[in-house]
Amino acid sequence: MKKLHFTLPLLLCLTISIKAQNSEVPSLRISNGPVEYLKLDILSISVDVIDNIATTTMEMSFYNSTNRILEGELNFPLGEGETVSRFAMYVNGALREGVAVEKEKGTEAFESVVRRGVDPGLLEMTKGNNFKARVYPIRPKGYKKIIIAFESELRSVEDHYLYLLPLNFKKELSSFSVHVSVNQSESEPFVPDNKFIALRFIKQIGYYTSDFSATNYTSGSPLGFTIQQKHQEDRIVTYKGTVEPVAYFYADLHPPKASRDKIQPRKIALYWDVSASAAHSDIKMEIELLDKYFKWVKNADIRLITFANTVTNRKSYVIDKGNWQNLKQELLDLNYDGATQLGSLDLNKEPADEIILLTDGISDYGKDRIVLSKTPVYVINSNQSANHSYLRNIARSSNGQYINLNETTLHDAVN
Repeated sequence: MKKLHFTLPLLLCLTISIKAQNSEVPSLRISNGPVEYLKLDILSISVDVIDNIATTTMEMSFYNSTNRILEGELNFPLGEGETVSRFAMYVNGALREGVAVEKEKGTEAFESVVRRGVDPGLLEMTKGNNFKARVYPIRPKGYKKIIIAFESELRSVEDHYLYLLPLNFKKELSSFSVHVSVNQSESEPFVPDNKFIALRFIKQIGYYTSDFSATNYTSGSPLGFTIQQKHQEDRIVTYKGTVEPVAYFYADLHPPKASRDKIQPRKIALYWDVSASAAHSDIKMEIELLDKYFKWVKNADIRLITFANTVTNRKSYVIDKGNWQNLKQELLDLNYDGATQLGSLDLNKEPADEIILLTDGISDYGKDRIVLSKTPVYVINSNQSANHSYLRNIARSSNGQYINLNETTLHDAVN
């Protein structure tokens, strides 16, 4: 345990628990103050890409505008397949790095440090690939600077890799900056959508870079760009090397893709999560996706099933020549409240050609597993805080698909 003996020891400890979701992420919730959040005032993002692996580092400075010491809880959701690789915090002007340990050792060290009257920084993995950390002390009229880095494997979209980082900051940042470095790329990275942060890449020797900065920044535009793949789909690209004290081997496989035309369904069961956590989804984008999809379907009978801790309502609708206005208005008027119990759903009760399920996959009450049927389930999620592994398992087990709207464009999601 010698590695943990910092002035303020920081531990990276993986445990499983349930976390309340926030509309603004990452967030630092005050636990002993009159207001809900500290202000995220300065944010610096650095992205380093090698082939299809990206390392994202976020340096966040939260400002305490009160006249007293505050204690907070940092909530930091990660996307599907992303893994924390660094956790650090500035304490008394010095940067203290986190150490990854097993749950039991982390708990032992945490309790030992607390008994000495020193506050440890403990980063815990919660349900749905979300992370939280206790932050103390936060000095009056001062900043608390926190650094988190994570690794991600870029998603392959046709002949490109896609990097996508959703940003949801509702309060103004006094300073915002982005630095991107794309190594060993043969062509210039491209920003595929004008809704993304406007990056302009400059060619260097062996790599491309882009820098973006702004003051008094309020936009919630995502950070995204694509990179041309430099190998053919039927090749296997491998890497090897040494990360002391062990060697590693990494393979990036691109098997040939095959596709077939989908038969238009005539009967669809639409399951819609109306729990409190679902209110943090990008409902506008979800409805836009359904709008484009139902225009392709043209004619179908739709059975809408809303649920939270139990099934709350069942209604029938008819799509005629792509017109689904009545159902669309029903979805726009839904109220979101209560806990989530996915185990309350039995998909055998609504016979259909296909099932569309919109949820973040996080149960916080009762049974947490859906009773599946033989009908394919198309799972749609737009919430940054989500149980991606379970949602993907639902889709695969039913011969359906998982559509994570945080990691794809609307065009690709419709396809």
